[in-house]
Amino acid sequence: MSVVLPESINTLENGTFLRCWDLTEIHLPESLTSIKDGVFWECHSLESINLPANIKTIGENAFLGCDNLRKIYCKPTTPPSIERYTFDHDIDNRKIYVPSNSVNAYKTAKVWAIFDDEITGYNF
Repeated sequence: MSVVLPESINTLENGTFLRCWDLTEIHLPESLTSIKDGVFWECHSLESINLPANIKTIGENAFLGCDNLRKIYCKPTTPPSIERYTFDHDIDNRKIYVPSNSVNAYKTAKVWAIFDDEITGYNF
């Protein structure tokens, strides 16, 4: 299942796609600034996500249980605020792509530093 969200959305509320096991692809609008707690919790079929440049906060458990989420494209040049359990910690071969000129900012940012070896530069 693929979902395209309209540009008018700026916040995804708690649990919006909770346990949406058939969700394989989602297109987040550039207007999105906040992903609340548990939005994509246990979306097992989700393999990649493109986080728009305007995202400022990603809540607790937002992507917890997304055990096939291997590619995270995070466009903001300033690392968004995340929580300790925003993402699963034990995902093999996951890459978190961030703007090439922001790699150090992500690797040293609070909580993002946990994912230091998964963060790599990308030219968006």
